[in-house]
Amino acid sequence: MAIIKATPKAVIKPSVKPTIKKTSPPSSIRYSKGGKGGGGGQLQLLAQLLGGGGGGGFGGGGGSWGGKGGWQQNKFKIDKSGGELGEFTGTIKSFNWKTNYGFIECEELAEYGDVFLHGDMKKGYQQGQTVKFDGVVNKEGKPVAINLKSGLKDTGARSSSASGSGPGGFKIDKSGGELGEFIGTIKSFNWKTNYGFIECPDLAESGDVFLHGDMIKGYQQGQTVKFEAVVNKDGKAVAINLKSGLK
Repeated sequence: MAIIKATPKAVIKPSVKPTIKKTSPPSSIRYSKGGKGGGGGQLQLLAQLLGGGGGGGFGGGGGSWGGKGGWQQNKFKIDKSGGELGEFTGTIKSFNWKTNYGFIECEELAEYGDVFLHGDMKKGYQQGQTVKFDGVVNKEGKPVAINLKSGLKDTGARSSSASGSGPGGFKIDKSGGELGEFIGTIKSFNWKTNYGFIECPDLAESGDVFLHGDMIKGYQQGQTVKFEAVVNKDGKAVAINLKSGLK
């Protein structure tokens, strides 16, 4: 008897298309498409991630972001609501250019702590310098320094031998002639004697150029400045009318 083998039928599995769920990003980082500016949505996303709730200002009265994207510095407003203390002498203890404020150490006002100094009141004086100032108290009871001026006594008398200045302050002496305008670097300056020197290659034959404190205008040692050079009765070169030497 012949044996007949049965051929098994192929099992056909029905094809099932996988279901793909579309998920939206969490609402905390969802962003909209940018408009004509190209990338506005990314900026919005970045602002949300950084916790920006609409561009508020920084604390402390330092300033705020303007509507056009620029930084706007708020002008310092003098607050005397707590009273006026009078004139004092102290030393600039610290100053931070980023925050635009610092503090003055004053023994007579030690009970209040260090005296607040805003950059608008600083007038070019530097950390470590002795200054005179008017002390006022703000609404929070904190002392604030305003109207700064030099705290050095008789600076003109101490430097008279070198500059020809007198008790009335520095007197410009052009009796030896006028040399013109030059560019140089403030080589040194001593705040105690209130004078220093400018190094100028064009006037090297005359030596370093004398610089009195009344002419320095807040420029510092190491800075490049333009100045007019005159010669005094002793034949020494003297710098007057300083301005920035940066182009």
